[in-house]
Amino acid sequence: MSRDKSKSLEWGRARRPEISNRVSAPEPREGSEGDIQVRQTGIGARLFAKLGGRWLSNVLYGSEIDDPDIVFPKAWYKEDVTDADATTIVQLPDYINYGNFLGFTFNISLGTNQHHGWAWDTPGSGSDNNRCEVYYQRALNAVYISQVGTSPQDSAFKLMVFFK
Repeated sequence: MSRDKSKSLEWGRARRPEISNRVSAPEPREGSEGDIQVRQTGIGARLFAKLGGRWLSNVLYGSEIDDPDIVFPKAWYKEDVTDADATTIVQLPDYINYGNFLGFTFNISLGTNQHHGWAWDTPGSGSDNNRCEVYYQRALNAVYISQVGTSPQDSAFKLMVFFK
């Protein structure tokens, strides 16, 4: 019994790799089971593999700066003037929330060359005359500037919020 060599056992024909210059994840209908693709996405290079009809992926990184386990904080900055009443509310943008909020710095001007941090009592004026407290309010995703006395009211401030 002779075998026809043209009908030898094959696992599948070798295919040439397809090159994609798309910037995004593959569409669910694209590719076949077992396909592997490397693509650029909005968060960097990713490796995609199709298994069980779904595209699975992982981030590729070649240096510490690209490592997804290392957080490099971003900052959002606001300059404004405190309200004349006792409380100023600074609403944070939607892309900053409790899940990625890291902290903030706050400075307020009390006159020429006088900038103070986030909480203080003005010396010699009594414990409640000129106090300012600044805190992050999770429920409203805002920074509150609470004031007692006259100095912090209608004063220029600088707020920098750090997030990941």
